[in-house]
Amino acid sequence: MKTILMTLAAVFLLAAIIPLQSVTAQETEKTKQQLTLEEQDALRQKNFSAFLKETVQLRKELAQKQDENSRLLLAEKPDRAKIAMVTEQIYQLMDVLQEKAKAYGLQPGMGSGTAGCGCRGPGQARTL
Repeated sequence: MKTILMTLAAVFLLAAIIPLQSVTAQETEKTKQQLTLEEQDALRQKNFSAFLKETVQLRKELAQKQDENSRLLLAEKPDRAKIAMVTEQIYQLMDVLQEKAKAYGLQPGMGSGTAGCGCRGPGQARTL
């Protein structure tokens, strides 16, 4: 009997906690939506700075691999197998960077290096 009462108490306790958690999650999402534009910009900048700090070594490695790939491509007798291997390593590093950026809530084209144009190519001017 004591076990049944404890089980029922645990069930009632869980039933009371679960709705509270979903309300809290909804309130948190609502709070995010109520941020001012300045607060949203500050949050984006904070996330971008944290992303850059965390990925310093990864970005250095990517730059080294890109440099190595360029040297391999410009060699007198390019080694296709080595070029393919280094190119694959570059894509893997880029995938890791994209996943980390996504974890920080960053979208493609954010940050320096996009020249403020969102990576549009020639003939794809921004239309208002």
